[in-house]
Amino acid sequence: MKDLEWTEKESTAVRTFIGPFEDEMIYVINGGHKDTYIVVHDDAHGMTLGQTNVLSAEGVKKRYNIDV
Repeated sequence: MKDLEWTEKESTAVRTFIGPFEDEMIYVINGGHKDTYIVVHDDAHGMTLGQTNVLSAEGVKKRYNIDV
């Protein structure tokens, strides 16, 4: 099977936040559907690396105290 060739697209759909101890980051991605956000975790210890949550704007606010 031939390898697919991916093309990078410039986007404003991703916002990046770093935790208070600077050992964890989250990426909040506008999912492209009405009021849908994908939150992906990245941490220095590998404990939550790749953990993903699909939330509404209200869910992002409640869980992370971030307005999207």
